[in-house]
Amino acid sequence: MSARRVGKTLTVFFFISVLFQASPAIGSVCNRCKAAKPYSCRSQCVIQADSTLAIILTSFSACYNQTANSVLVQWTVASQTNNKEFIVERSATGNCWAQAGTVQGDGTTSNSITYSFTDNNLIPGISYYRLRQIDYDGQTSTFNPVAVDVTGSKQNLIIMPNPVCSNAHLYICSSLGREVNIVITDASGRVVYTSTISICAASTNHEYSLNTATLAPGIHFLMVNNGSEVHSLKFIKE
Repeated sequence: MSARRVGKTLTVFFFISVLFQASPAIGSVCNRCKAAKPYSCRSQCVIQADSTLAIILTSFSACYNQTANSVLVQWTVASQTNNKEFIVERSATGNCWAQAGTVQGDGTTSNSITYSFTDNNLIPGISYYRLRQIDYDGQTSTFNPVAVDVTGSKQNLIIMPNPVCSNAHLYICSSLGREVNIVITDASGRVVYTSTISICAASTNHEYSLNTATLAPGIHFLMVNNGSEVHSLKFIKE
């Protein structure tokens, strides 16, 4: 509050800060809100009438194709403004998310457009997919996830993303409750990383974070061994 006296009249100014909180839902744009002074606004969903929606999302789905052993992610946008790209994210738990792929946006258009992304690096069991949208000015919007059952997937070991940078997510499909040894070697066969983790028998899918910042750029091989099962994969460090 501030006050200013003009002649014999005292004028009082009140400045109000308003905090809005809301839960995101499909079709809403998150982390975006415009407000004219003297208001300040922090919100997970657009509530201001003069806010510009980057995209209007009308549908979002993920379907497992057992024959192709892949998940088809599709979404439809009724209109978009300043839209640079979409990022499809995936999670084994619904809490920790990793990028599965990107799809280029169409800038500004009022045309309804359907997009799709095929994920071939599946996490066996129940997987979660969500959509994140990025403007040309760097603002992002994140939408609610959907679940898809990929029980028939044949993959037991997945690393994401691939190529990796400084951090990666490792997904292990195993129902055996015991310690698991993780070994990473470079292209020459030299061991560059070792770790031991514990597998919980109550769960089939296991997700772990790997610090790959110290790995040299190039091709690497990751091996997981729990004494009765051995799985390996190849990945690239950028």
